[in-house]
Amino acid sequence: MKVNSGPANEIIKEFGNLLVYHIRKLEQLVKIDRAHAFELKYMLHALKGSLDTFQASEQPLQAIRECVSTIVAGQPNAAEGLELLPIQQEILDEMELFLIRYNLK
Repeated sequence: MKVNSGPANEIIKEFGNLLVYHIRKLEQLVKIDRAHAFELKYMLHALKGSLDTFQASEQPLQAIRECVSTIVAGQPNAAEGLELLPIQQEILDEMELFLIRYNLK
């Protein structure tokens, strides 16, 4: 796999930090936004599961793509008649940008 910028270890560390950042953010939002707690918890569990999978992976660069695609696929979409909360869309957008930034898509 060809990666555009930065050594692989830096990319792996940055992706792990990105997941942890979003997990912490969602944990705080679940406490504050009771009206949307279910949706936020759903995504929070998806991120936590992806972090565990990513950390356990023997090929972390490939796991990054798999984690992002799993998170995206697990969220409701307009085709299902459901809309994402702005924070959910922001997280998905950041994940996609990460893939593009490091030419992992």
